[in-house]
Amino acid sequence: MSFPSAPKSAIPLALSSDELLERERKQQIYLIARNRAFDILYIDIVRRFTDTKKTIIPHNELGSVLRQKWSDNRVECENQSHDSRKRMQISTTATWERRINDDLLSQEGDIERPVYFCKKDQIEKNIIFTPTSIITRHRSEFREYVSENGYIPAEIVFLIFDLKNKENNQRVDYGFRFILTLSHDHSNCPSWD
Repeated sequence: MSFPSAPKSAIPLALSSDELLERERKQQIYLIARNRAFDILYIDIVRRFTDTKKTIIPHNELGSVLRQKWSDNRVECENQSHDSRKRMQISTTATWERRINDDLLSQEGDIERPVYFCKKDQIEKNIIFTPTSIITRHRSEFREYVSENGYIPAEIVFLIFDLKNKENNQRVDYGFRFILTLSHDHSNCPSWD
C-alpha cells in the first residue's frame, strides 16, 4: 500500500525565526489561560463534592473537606459486607445547561487572553473556556492536569462521564458525572484514608 505524494502547492513554507517566536508566545498565552481555566473548573467540581444547599465551604478548606468526605466514605465502605462492597469511590454530577456560555476566565484580569482569528467577522476574538467546552474538548488533558499537579493523590483516579437519564439511557445535555475512585493498582490511599 502506498500513500500519494503531496501536491506541490501544499508544501508548507518554512517559518522565519520571528514567526516561530510569535507562535511560541501565543502557545504560552494559550497554555497559561487554559491551565487557569482548568484550575477554576476543578474548584467548581470539588465544590459539587463538598458544598450542600445549606453549607458553602470556604476556599481554603475545600481540600480537607474533600479528603474528609473520602475518609467517611472509606469507613462506610469497610463496614459493608465483603460480598456487597463495591470499589471505593465518591461521585457527583453537574448539569451546566444554564452555564454553556459562562467564561471561566471572565474574572481573571491578571492574565493575557488567547485569541483566534474569526473568519466570519474578520477580527480577532478571545478564546472562551466554558465548563462544557473544557470537558467535551479537553477531557483527557483536564484529567491529566488534575493528577499531574497533585490535586489528587496518585492512588486516586479522576473520571468524567457524560450524564445519562436513568429512565431512557439518553445523554443529558451539558450533564456530566465526576468520580474519584481508587486506581486498579491500589486498594487504599494512605494520604486520604
